[in-house]
Amino acid sequence: MTSPPRALEWIGDADGFLRVLDQTALPDAETTVDLRTPDDVIAALRRLAVRGAPAIGVAGAYAVVLGLRGAPDSADALSRVVADVCAAVESARPTAVNLAWAVRRVRRAVDGAAGSAATRRAAFAEARAIEDEDRTACARMAAYGATLIGPGERVLTCCNTGALATAGEGTALGAILATARAGRRPTVYACETRPLLQGSRLTMWELGRAGVDAVLLCDNAAAEAMRRGLADRVMVGADRVARNGDVANKIGTYGLATLARAHGVPFHVVAP
Repeated sequence: MTSPPRALEWIGDADGFLRVLDQTALPDAETTVDLRTPDDVIAALRRLAVRGAPAIGVAGAYAVVLGLRGAPDSADALSRVVADVCAAVESARPTAVNLAWAVRRVRRAVDGAAGSAATRRAAFAEARAIEDEDRTACARMAAYGATLIGPGERVLTCCNTGALATAGEGTALGAILATARAGRRPTVYACETRPLLQGSRLTMWELGRAGVDAVLLCDNAAAEAMRRGLADRVMVGADRVARNGDVANKIGTYGLATLARAHGVPFHVVAP
């Protein structure tokens, strides 16, 4: 198997920049874009060049770092810059709860820092920590999720939950890839996923790149696939998780959960 793609990568030290894989160009071309300002990151988030809840959060954290470049040393002026940058980045994708969470976490981390240089260093350290924690979480999810998938199982999934959606190897797709690395040869039924075809454009690209057997499934064929016994289990990610364990995810996930229950197919949400 090839190494997983990197959705985003910070280049350099605290004065560096964010390099992202432009997901709007996939699967036709692997194009990277260098983001050097908060506006660059906001634009990339809005046009879905960066997508996937964990990756969006990491990108947002680094956007705050970029916004502090050249900030004044005056405490009042610096405080206004931090507030303005955080508010602008948070507004980029209001549906992605990871974005606001990561931005607010960076903002808390810079409270009390004296001067622009110290503030930028604190913001960079926190953004790096958010990225590292997501990578670690992905590895743990993959290891645990892989224990649920038996040899030769057929796993149905939707949207894209792989390395393109995270700072690591992914959530649900990460578990499937870990199963493949263990030699248990899963087959994936990937729903195309409306309206932007993240399943057909991105998940199928990741699986093909990794050498995992995959079948592209029209969204409205999932019911028939389960009726025929073609899916041994369903694995999906999540955009939000409530305190009581309820999850929200890409449109179509609720339908898959309902179908899985009707057909007695195990249904798993893989999320940090």
